[in-house]
Amino acid sequence: MPGAVYTTDTTGLITSYNPAAVKLWGREPQLDVDRWHGALRMYRADGVLLPRDECPMAIAVKEDRQIMGVEAVVERSDGTRVGFLAYPTPLHNLSGTVIGAVNMLIDITERERAEEHRKILLKELNHRVKNMLAVIQFIASQTFDHAHASTLEQARESFDSRLINLARAHDVLTRQNWISASLVQIVADTINPYAGDDNRFSTGGPDVSLVPSAAMAIAMALHELATNATKYGALSCQAGRVDIAWLIKEDGAERRLKLIWTESGGPTVVEPVRKGFGSRLIERALAAELDGTVDLVYKPTGVICTIDAPLLKIQSGQAGSLAELVNAT
Repeated sequence: MPGAVYTTDTTGLITSYNPAAVKLWGREPQLDVDRWHGALRMYRADGVLLPRDECPMAIAVKEDRQIMGVEAVVERSDGTRVGFLAYPTPLHNLSGTVIGAVNMLIDITERERAEEHRKILLKELNHRVKNMLAVIQFIASQTFDHAHASTLEQARESFDSRLINLARAHDVLTRQNWISASLVQIVADTINPYAGDDNRFSTGGPDVSLVPSAAMAIAMALHELATNATKYGALSCQAGRVDIAWLIKEDGAERRLKLIWTESGGPTVVEPVRKGFGSRLIERALAAELDGTVDLVYKPTGVICTIDAPLLKIQSGQAGSLAELVNAT
């Protein structure tokens, strides 16, 4: 049988057992020597030591009753502990006298691991939900607080597009279980709504895995650049083009990601007198999040944005808080 099974007589001496029981106990018991169970020691579910004559098997024999799924823990000779459920059932002879018992032990180690994993996931989900709500609240305040009555509709459109972009970045991360995100996919999903039928974007570079915080930061920055280009830059006219290129460069012992956004063919660009949420997000928050530099240049021929960041930070650094990212603006 795949499950651990063993039997004892009425005094608790083990009379038979199968290989699965040996595996669970971590040792092979001696027949007619070991009593009530074959483990080195046994504990209650709360960690209190369980005397041999008080274990589920002993209770089932002494009280002549079946016990269903009592949780306990065995300690093996190597010190490891394994949780299990016990199902001891008394055995009777033809006259109804108890002659021993049979016990089935169900290893619940995987169940306990799954439960612990579930708790971790719930905690992480709670953190992400709170974080995202903070981001949405901040974006809303930045979008609407300074909007006049005549521009409320534009503000609403900006707010909606920013939320949609966040959702797209979330989709990429969710497909990878929030472990990492593909830079190629982040770029493609972010620019897709602005590409149009003739796709005026040119993109190219090696695929790079980004930690969640870096992926979200780059997605938000690219969204702001595309939105600005649609309103005032290269994407505001038919002849305009945007080139997004990135590469991995060596800087001594350090490898760095360099991504360049270049606009061309659009109207003459004039540097804005007052920088809005998008510009501040790109220049300040993105640089801080990536632990790198961001150079946003308003050339007459088109906007050029250069992002330079250490590869180690964006690939294996600790995922930061997106709320902290936007608050940095």
